[in-house]
Amino acid sequence: MFKQILIFITGLLLSVQLYSRKDTTKLNKAYHDLMNGKKKAETTFFYSFPSSFSDFYMIYLKPNIKYHLLDQHVAAFCDKLSSIPSDVYYKKLVSLSIGGRWEVGAESLREMIQKHTEKEPQKMLDALSKFSKGYQLRFWQFYWSSLVATHNYRDEYVKLRSVLYPLSPEQTKIMDIAFDFAWKELDVPDSVF
Repeated sequence: MFKQILIFITGLLLSVQLYSRKDTTKLNKAYHDLMNGKKKAETTFFYSFPSSFSDFYMIYLKPNIKYHLLDQHVAAFCDKLSSIPSDVYYKKLVSLSIGGRWEVGAESLREMIQKHTEKEPQKMLDALSKFSKGYQLRFWQFYWSSLVATHNYRDEYVKLRSVLYPLSPEQTKIMDIAFDFAWKELDVPDSVF
């Protein structure tokens, strides 16, 4: 019985690793096509890019892998997907952050989400409104997570709050709660995925 369980677990781990490699190969091809201006490359890259923080972690941040194209892929996702409908794009940004925590490398994802929130706050709030309050709280917790808690960070919060409050006082309240818990705190996991 123990031997069967061990074989099952080993098989499961190998299939997860192979699946991750398959995703990485598909993502690399989509990125290459996007950079070379191929037809429908934006859509292919968008759907090949991770959809959750755990997928993002497995492709880009997993120890002993440290994917070398992280910054290039994040930059492409941030700046090269103009044909993707904004509601779909922003929903994916929210999904990417939920469950996210500060990791070496994850700051580029967090910075991309912050850039888009500041650029189009209403679109981000619209995307967030499709998620439960608990997920919204987790979004903002990732948004405000930082290794360095400075006064500039607090100033950024005050500035964003002044923009968001007139748009949605209820969602701003969720951001306030997350900021109070996330600022000067760092969620470093005991174990990762």
